[in-house]
Amino acid sequence: MTFVSGVRSVLDAALLLVRSPALWGYALVPTLVLLAFEGAFLTLAVTVLAPEVTARLPPAQGFFTHALSFVAGVAVVGGTALVGWFVGLLLTPPVSSPALERLVDHAERSVGAPPRAPVGFLGELASGFRASLW
Repeated sequence: MTFVSGVRSVLDAALLLVRSPALWGYALVPTLVLLAFEGAFLTLAVTVLAPEVTARLPPAQGFFTHALSFVAGVAVVGGTALVGWFVGLLLTPPVSSPALERLVDHAERSVGAPPRAPVGFLGELASGFRASLW
């Protein structure tokens, strides 16, 4: 595969999506899954972790203790968001694999490739996790 063929494959994929609006939902799945992971981690940070950390600090009586409480809360939320981002990046491809397989199936049929035997939702999910490990 050359650089040019790689760029062309990206453009061909975009063109396939433009020509097939029925596939747009499947194409959105990875983005929505990543946002769901990130949203779950941010919700955990804001509703559980940051209040827990700030509650364990000494009572805020002056500017510096208020600032410490604020910085600690922001650090917990930022750190949790970063962890959520990496967890999302790690788990989004395998979790999205059933939807991505629908895109691959359509692309293969559009170029005349023979259909593959269906493996089912759980089979595609397992295949996605196996592919992420290797």
